[in-house]
Amino acid sequence: MIVARASSGLGGKHDDEALAPRSQGLALARRLASALRVHRAIQAVELSVLILLAAIADAVAGDLTATRVLTVAALVVGVLMTAAHLLAIVASRRLR
Repeated sequence: MIVARASSGLGGKHDDEALAPRSQGLALARRLASALRVHRAIQAVELSVLILLAAIADAVAGDLTATRVLTVAALVVGVLMTAAHLLAIVASRRLR
């Protein structure tokens, strides 16, 4: 962000008010997501560990239940994170 501001002739400092969510609900959701760290479940390393654990559970159980549950959970987290990012962008003060 600093490089983009410098190339457009703006100073290095930015307005902290522009970074804060306008909605109290959005601010609460952002704090909750940060505390729960749900987004980490779909990052590469963490998801690889979860896939390994699901594969071990599937091997022990003899079916694919753990893999199916992990697939659905990762899909739900991904969709929720995408919707949350879109909502944060649309509600941003920077768009005004």
